[in-house]
Amino acid sequence: VDEVSIDPTTRQEAILFFRIAAYRYGRGSIQITTERGFEWPAVLAGREVLATAILDPLLNQSQTLGAA
Repeated sequence: VDEVSIDPTTRQEAILFFRIAAYRYGRGSIQITTERGFEWPAVLAGREVLATAILDPLLNQSQTLGAA
């Protein structure tokens, strides 16, 4: 998933992103790229509960890489 934080999402887009993350959990990897830091709830249409639900499986066995 490229450039997650470029534009805020609509409610429907946030739910679709959750569905992708939930589907991929336990099946394979998911790579998320962004050029800047961001606040998950703000990007996901202000839905803090949804942001937490997405982050839990994503961060469970994750590896975070930063710019050098």
